Amino acid sequence: MDVQPAQQPTSTTHTRIQQPADSPAAALPTETLQLILELALEDEEDPFERQRTRRSFSKVCYHCYSVAASPIEYAVSSDSSARKLALKLKQSTSQHGAKVRLLAIQSSRVNGSGTVTLLEACQNVEHLSIELESPRTTRSGGSGAFGHDIYAAMKHLRRIRVLEFLGCAHITRQVVAEMVENRSALQFLRIHATVERPQCVLPWEAPTPSVAALRHLDISGDVELARALLPHLAPFRTTFSLIVRRDPLPDSGVGSLLLPFAPHVHDFAAPDGWLWSSTLRSLLLNMKNVHTLELHHSIIKDAHLVLKLHPLAKLRELIIVGVATSAEDCAGLHVEWLLSHLSPFFERLRLPRQLAQLWTAAETKTVEDRAEQSQFEFVWT
Repeated sequence: MDVQPAQQPTSTTHTRIQQPADSPAAALPTETLQLILELALEDEEDPFERQRTRRSFSKVCYHCYSVAASPIEYAVSSDSSARKLALKLKQSTSQHGAKVRLLAIQSSRVNGSGTVTLLEACQNVEHLSIELESPRTTRSGGSGAFGHDIYAAMKHLRRIRVLEFLGCAHITRQVVAEMVENRSALQFLRIHATVERPQCVLPWEAPTPSVAALRHLDISGDVELARALLPHLAPFRTTFSLIVRRDPLPDSGVGSLLLPFAPHVHDFAAPDGWLWSSTLRSLLLNMKNVHTLELHHSIIKDAHLVLKLHPLAKLRELIIVGVATSAEDCAGLHVEWLLSHLSPFFERLRLPRQLAQLWTAAETKTVEDRAEQSQFEFVWT
């Protein structure tokens, strides 16, 4: 962002009051202000919240304004905002477009020209997040896929390490392929979308796996998405973390498609539930290298007397999530039974704090006693 001259006082009541040169904020060294801003942003991952924090910080004084500007990360919430930012970057004499590393885009236009122009202006972006919120559901096949212009522009961004595609748009298998093909640097992939089921069975050749560096996969429990995406993932040489959202149907086949990847999973989460089935049981028990399991409390209830996790010798942490709103919701959870079937190397159990309010004192003490007896940490979250 180009440095602007200090504002001059005007008669308007909305003008920001200028800090005097000897004010506490203006007197702080630049390095100190930079550290304060870094600490404020340290635990904030949302690009839009980070941008809001920068803007608030810049209003303190002109010195803070000069520190808050970031030429490497931007967040826009509409296609028109994307177009304005693209124009600004292209007109910059400092080649700001080439410096952008993080770009977050929200748009209601699934083929917005402003979004396409912005992607074309930021060829070196490493973290790309696109959220398409469309009020309509459009279905199309072939190269005329929903949002195709955006995906075509994404194909030229070869340095992406973090790719997030969110929203309610329907996309085709071809679009999924275009998003991940030749992504040798991709380490983090999050796709929450619905993939259209092919209208007819076409000749299909298995793609050459091309995502070799992936360390984190976060997908919705859509079987067509799994079918379209998983063949592109290279055989894993190291472990990775896996999150599956939106409760896959038990007969959808998602669990079976993920089964070959199970031995390479280091952290697994099913935070939105997953109807218990023999396939899910096989998937969990084949995660021989899993370190952390995060499961919705409904899974624990459904798997009572069936799910024994002691074969998972590397399991160190179990996190049970999901808001129980009544005693009936958490009835039959039988956490103490589950804890009696864990590896002796288990270290930590995390439970939602709502359970502490719904359980009886006796139920809480049973779990606490089991934790003390087995010498692992028990944490309310």
